[in-house]
Amino acid sequence: MKKTLFTALLILVAGLAFAQKNLVPNEGFDNYKKCPSDLGQIDRTDYWFTPSQGTPDFFGACSKGGKISLGVPENYMGSQGPKSGENYTGIISYSKRSPDYREYLAVELNSKLMADSIYYLRFHVSLADYSKFATDNIGACVTDSLVKQVSWLPVSLEPVLISKPGKVMSEKVDWIEISGQFVAKGGEEYLIIGNFKPDKEIIIKEVNTSPVDKSGQKAYYYVDDIMLYKCFLGDCSMK
Repeated sequence: MKKTLFTALLILVAGLAFAQKNLVPNEGFDNYKKCPSDLGQIDRTDYWFTPSQGTPDFFGACSKGGKISLGVPENYMGSQGPKSGENYTGIISYSKRSPDYREYLAVELNSKLMADSIYYLRFHVSLADYSKFATDNIGACVTDSLVKQVSWLPVSLEPVLISKPGKVMSEKVDWIEISGQFVAKGGEEYLIIGNFKPDKEIIIKEVNTSPVDKSGQKAYYYVDDIMLYKCFLGDCSMK
């Protein structure tokens, strides 16, 4: 009897440890090959890449020069400290100059998702100071195949997580958490973060009426601190 209880306890503990392992590698972008020195250098971070022709940015505390300011906390889009670690990234959710232009962050997960299992997903965003616009509809998708879209248009995937419908993400001072649970179909091994809807299907709000240069004619979001883990026995309470 004692042996049976001990075995059950071991299975319980092992399951809990497995369930609460973050499946997102380099969740805070603190592991990188080289400091950022120009726009669109997401490939300088370990594991992360762009699934389309959009060009997400990498901001690093190590960045001290280059053609454009990509430092942390000060950079060409404003000032923001990291949510965790020392670095973060940035994506465009809307561009007035380029209709339906989108940028995404993508990563291969540490392991494939299990069918019919519940997962908890969380990431943080903050609207950059020099953004003239803000939008709703910031979300995330998981997919079982690599996405490589040869355009900068919205990626046609259905999000498993999305910011509160109708709520424009206009916070510039603090980081805003976007989080929730979803049931996996099974076999998903890639995570993509961004805005998956065209301009006509999102809310666009002007939030900065003061003069800004052309780089600010958009809704630009910093992204940091990304977590995905399997819930244990339906419990997703440990974050």
